[in-house]
Amino acid sequence: VGLSSPMVPRIRKVLEPMPRLRATVVHGFGRGSKLLGFPTANMEVRWEKEGEKESLKPEEQAMLEFARDCEPGIYFAWAQVANGPDRGIYKTAMSVGWNPTFTDVKAKTIEPWILHDYETDFYGSELRLVICGFVRP
Repeated sequence: VGLSSPMVPRIRKVLEPMPRLRATVVHGFGRGSKLLGFPTANMEVRWEKEGEKESLKPEEQAMLEFARDCEPGIYFAWAQVANGPDRGIYKTAMSVGWNPTFTDVKAKTIEPWILHDYETDFYGSELRLVICGFVRP
C-alpha cells in the first residue's frame, strides 16, 4: 500500500584520467538555490569560441572540450574556489548537460554543487575541479 518511486540507475564509473578543469564562475539563471534549494556554481564555457582553438587559453579549451565531449549527466568531483572567500577543497556533485528541469537552456552547461556553505558569493572567481567519476545520466 506504499507509493512506488522509479529507481534512478546509478553507474559510478571512475574516470581515468580524472579531468582537471578550471573556469570563471558566471551568473546562471539563478534557479539553483532560489527555486530548487541547490546552489550551483555555473562555470564559463566559451561556446562562442568553438572552432577558434588558437583564441582560447589552454584552460578554456580544456573546459570547452570536456563540455562538448563528455556524457551528459551527474558527476562527482572535488572543487576549490582558487581566489574566493574560502580556499578549501570540498566534495562536489556536478550536473553537465541541458537541464531537464527547464526548457530554456540552449547550450550544454557545467554546474557544480559544492557541498559546503559559503558565506558570500564568488562570481568572477576561478573554480578548479578534479572530476573523479560519472554517477548517472
